Amino acid sequence: MPESAGKLFAYISIAEKDKIISTEKIELQSSVKMEEAQAIYTIKAFETLNRLLRLNRVSKKSSQSV
Repeated sequence: MPESAGKLFAYISIAEKDKIISTEKIELQSSVKMEEAQAIYTIKAFETLNRLLRLNRVSKKSSQSV
């Protein structure tokens, strides 16, 4: 992708009840293989969700439906 200038990155957002409660950019070195990058992005997204659940930023009722 020319617009990425060879950089690997992804944005993740977590929302609850139509309100975004967390957004972050995940940046990786350009040497990371695409399959590995996808796994890292997934892990980081789950880590962010876990952190929010521990901080009670996401309601318990919403987290039970996941």
